[in-house]
Amino acid sequence: MERAGSALLTGETPLPYEMFFDLLPSAHLQFLQNLAMYHRTKDVACVHGDFPLELLLLPPDANIFPWEMDGFPDQYRGEDRIVYGHWGNADEDRNGWPLPCVRPNRTYGIDTIAKGVLTAMRFPDGKIFQSERYPFNRARA
Repeated sequence: MERAGSALLTGETPLPYEMFFDLLPSAHLQFLQNLAMYHRTKDVACVHGDFPLELLLLPPDANIFPWEMDGFPDQYRGEDRIVYGHWGNADEDRNGWPLPCVRPNRTYGIDTIAKGVLTAMRFPDGKIFQSERYPFNRARA
């Protein structure tokens, strides 16, 4: 880790998961293990990377990795509005500014970070909040 230095933070040096979990303080691991798979309000369901609505029916301790399920977000047909990340499917305006991937099926992909911009949305009005663009090596994006 000393040799890699800041490259660990910039993503230029892979860190094996085994090493990560071996070095992770137990309180941090417990925090990660107890995270909810989604947060749902009357206006929207917010998920990490994917969301088949059936997950709402599963027990909270189900060992399901929703980002690996087929068909999301394009085949989603539920009534909830779903906000998700980790798809790298940002839209861009005519000036190349990244925007959330908003689709008619009520899915909102807010992963714009590969374009150097952090995005959040507020519901029920759908207002978009974004950071300024972070300068980075576009060849890696």
